Amino acid sequence: MALNTTSKALLVLSALVALAAVFWPSGGPSGAAPGTGDGNGYGSSTAGVEEKCPLGFTGPNPHSFATSKKRAEGSAAPIPHDAVPAARTGAGARSGGGGAPAPAPARGGDGRLHLFFNATIWTGVEPQQGQGGQVPLAAAMLVRRGGVVAVGSLEEVRQAAAQEAAREGISSSGGGGDAAAAGAELEVEVVGHDMNGRLLLPGFVDAHVHLVPGGLALAAPRGRADLHGAASRSEVAARVAAAAAELGPGEWVLGGQWDEADWGGLLPDRSWLDQATGGRPAYLTRHDLHLALANTAALQRAGLMPQAATETEGAEEEAVGGSEATGRADAGAVGAAGQQRTRSSSSSNEMAVAVEGGVDVEGGVVDRDPATGLPTGILRERAMALVSAAVPEPPAAARAAAVAAAGRLAVSRGVTAVGDMGRYPTADPDSPWRDLVDVYVPLARAGRLPLRLYTHVPLSSWRRLVPYLMVYGRSHPGGRLHWGGLKAFADGSLGSRTALMWQPYADTPAADTGSSSSGGVGEEGCGAAVGGGGSGPSVCGQRAAGREELRQLAAAAVKAGLQVSVHAIGDRAVDEVAAALAAALAEAVAAGVDAAEEAERAEERAAQGGLAEAAQETEEAALRRRVRQLGERLRLRVEHVQHVSGAANVSAALAAAGLTPVPNPLHALTDAAMLRPRLGADRAARAFPLASLAAAGLRPALASDWPVVDLQPLTGLYAAVHRRPPPPAVAAAANCRLPPHAPPLPQPVGAAGAGGGYGHHGGAGAASAGAACEAFLAAVAAAGLGEAERAEAASGCAPEALLAGESGGSDDYGGSGGDLGGGGSGVDERLGVEAALLGHTAWGARAIGLEGYVGVLAPGARADFVEVAGPGSGSEGGGGVWPGGEPAAAAARLRRCLPVVLRTWLDGQLVFDAEEQQREEGAAPVDAE
Repeated sequence: MALNTTSKALLVLSALVALAAVFWPSGGPSGAAPGTGDGNGYGSSTAGVEEKCPLGFTGPNPHSFATSKKRAEGSAAPIPHDAVPAARTGAGARSGGGGAPAPAPARGGDGRLHLFFNATIWTGVEPQQGQGGQVPLAAAMLVRRGGVVAVGSLEEVRQAAAQEAAREGISSSGGGGDAAAAGAELEVEVVGHDMNGRLLLPGFVDAHVHLVPGGLALAAPRGRADLHGAASRSEVAARVAAAAAELGPGEWVLGGQWDEADWGGLLPDRSWLDQATGGRPAYLTRHDLHLALANTAALQRAGLMPQAATETEGAEEEAVGGSEATGRADAGAVGAAGQQRTRSSSSSNEMAVAVEGGVDVEGGVVDRDPATGLPTGILRERAMALVSAAVPEPPAAARAAAVAAAGRLAVSRGVTAVGDMGRYPTADPDSPWRDLVDVYVPLARAGRLPLRLYTHVPLSSWRRLVPYLMVYGRSHPGGRLHWGGLKAFADGSLGSRTALMWQPYADTPAADTGSSSSGGVGEEGCGAAVGGGGSGPSVCGQRAAGREELRQLAAAAVKAGLQVSVHAIGDRAVDEVAAALAAALAEAVAAGVDAAEEAERAEERAAQGGLAEAAQETEEAALRRRVRQLGERLRLRVEHVQHVSGAANVSAALAAAGLTPVPNPLHALTDAAMLRPRLGADRAARAFPLASLAAAGLRPALASDWPVVDLQPLTGLYAAVHRRPPPPAVAAAANCRLPPHAPPLPQPVGAAGAGGGYGHHGGAGAASAGAACEAFLAAVAAAGLGEAERAEAASGCAPEALLAGESGGSDDYGGSGGDLGGGGSGVDERLGVEAALLGHTAWGARAIGLEGYVGVLAPGARADFVEVAGPGSGSEGGGGVWPGGEPAAAAARLRRCLPVVLRTWLDGQLVFDAEEQQREEGAAPVDAE
């Protein structure tokens, strides 16, 4: 038996070595030493990391789910107060606040000290739970090699600079001799950056985006039809025809962003596209990406309709076959196994189930015409994959360019770190692995990742992730790329009526005939997976995966110590996911997954004299505690948490399991108009329970879900605090905070007339922020407001007189619709300003396992931060009452004064300047709309 065990161990070791050989150095995360960026601020500035063989990797691994209380608390070390001489300023020191960025660091990192002063710094360091208080503010910050050295008053930071210089002197002398003498012999240059009184925030962390699809949409390639805002069938056809005209025979018309509400609510069908596309296949997704419209040619490619035997279609088949071959050639190795990708329409039918009159798929629906049994062209949820699998995948180079485009947009909005959730539920399961191995890792190795990135792969591939983590850890040595998340889907979306609900949708016939109990039309009608050839989804939504399948996969992944993130929008989906994750945690605790941490806690209790209290803890109480602690350590996430069966009890259930909710404030704006019609008053009142989640002790990570909605963290902040979009007056006034020659701000998500610029009076289509501001000020003057109000408008705040009708009035700068109010059932679901900021920074970083590394400005963190104008005094000011003042006053100030991003820094390097944006390559500013 011993020989057999030894043989097995050697076999496993050999497999790991072979696995490492496959990916190193070409496919794995190792590569060029950090700090070897491209000179444009996109390289990591982490110093002293050498390339290592994966099995001997010893580089820093900042991505780490905290395993002890000591680790979590150590990320916010206090600022040193030792009285030491002020740091000596080198001859080359200069102020960097007024224009050109600091020079890019030399290879190996910039050894100079960078002092950012004359600022109001909101540190993002969360007060200890139960102690109250607010996030501390500071006036200065010291940065070296892209990391924060000290934060505090100017004098405290100067003292820290002196200590750092002395420490450098000791290091340069080899650690021997007199420390003071060594420090005196060495001059460390201090580069000063005058922030001109601006507000500095930690770089925003968006914990839920789809990076590659968003970047591809920004690139606007040939044949992409943008249907956003299309108001009629004829307009849809015209836009699709224009896109098709750019293509050759057989090439695919892609794109979408359509919303049937824009033309009255009627779902489109394939006949809307057939003539416009000229026989070319077309696949166009709804704006929420849970519904798609395919034309006849696309359905034929997927084998869902009979092929028309015509010469034209034969030529198209030949052309599309060539395109698919190109896609296969560019795909490359997949995941840890290095599997070669194959794509064909026939493979997409492996999960299809033949039914009378059409084809169905588990977790999805192919809508069919009741009269003919043929597909209408509408595909729901996983049925979308039946057609999307036939679409040629963009080559790795195009996806890398998409990441660059997405990065430019992100940093222009102040976003410095994102959690990438993969391409969508309808993409094939290997696509996130291909993006990781073929796109993200090469970009990280070349120092060209434009922002910090944490990736997810499908939960179904958890077995593949385990050896990948064993070989490579959780991070690329450069500190920009991290991995380890697993993503699954429990249901769909409200807009597509595929969110899984306990009761039928209010605007369906079943809502009138069903019972009044929580079961509505009964167990089978509410919640059962759709199948058997129905012509549409269940009146209660759609399961994307079976309950038992999800429970088993989650339990296996949790026992392996992996992070699981599950999409759940409907109230029943949220309840089922919470129960599945809690059960998975209980199984893992029973299996001893947390044994090491529990032993460490026992030692801590013994050292603190807490043995008597531990002895009194019942077995049941100990199990609850261990479940909660393991859930918090693994950062098990519930994505969206949009509708709940009861705000208080659901929040308590999530908190009991230590789960991390990842809601989307911007979805509250886009979904607001449909809440009451589809859910009724009671369920609509429970939507987006942000304050209830926070009150339960949870830390909701506020994310966007871009490109489902635009990437706008400051609009998300506004929505979380006020549960409505910024009124047009507030949005228009914000342009007055930007440099005059900067691009005008995009229309905020959820605002009236979305798709144009800010404001009604010249903001839309304005050439610059200055032009938009002038148009707004002209409207203010025409309104006959006084001198004080005009001055306030010029400072970037909307005068109160312009907001008198914002709750639904019809004046020019009044209500913009989508107001959710303060919540229902007596619960005010508005977050405070500080909690909303934490949700976009520190809590977002925690959701991707990077707490203390990003999302805060504290010693030991990376120097990722944003310079923000307002709400304060003037376009440069960051003072006033926001943030850091009395909570009600901060919210009131934000109501009239929308902040704007002026500059963004990543790893201590300037990567975005609003005033300089238009000068880059002479191009127009990047916009997600």
